Amino acid sequence: MSPCIFFFSSGQRTTKNVSCQPRRNDKFVCPLEKRLTYHEEDWYIGACNRAEAEHALHLVNKDGAFLVRDCSNNTTSEPLVLAVYHDKKVYNVKIRFIESISKYALGTGQRANDMFDSVADIIRFHSIFPIVLIHGRTLSASKYPGNCVLTCPVTKIDVDQLLG
Repeated sequence: MSPCIFFFSSGQRTTKNVSCQPRRNDKFVCPLEKRLTYHEEDWYIGACNRAEAEHALHLVNKDGAFLVRDCSNNTTSEPLVLAVYHDKKVYNVKIRFIESISKYALGTGQRANDMFDSVADIIRFHSIFPIVLIHGRTLSASKYPGNCVLTCPVTKIDVDQLLG
């Protein structure tokens, strides 16, 4: 483990001890380079219904496995869903776009959320800092949220192979 300084496009900066083992989708990008849109990211799988995404993540069966899919509502304000596998459950977290400030945020917006310049910034942030996962189907479970770091991106090719 060694200390690393992380900079986010939102202006946040933090130092955290990490083991520096790059994953296959890690990219070191010069700030002047054109940023990828989420459509070009490995973890974005596009149109996929909830049942298929959940089934694929259950087959991966690894805490921290995740993918981003198009939201079935397909609205400007809620364009995407982050699906995360943790503790033998799949959590579907809406990714909201707040048009008035051109920022992305996770969840329903009922609690104060971090705001991000891009979906990729959300993924990068939560690959370092845990995402709070609340199981929305049972009230008692929501009192004990899970915390999970995004560690294992699941790609469109992975989903096609798993479900094919």
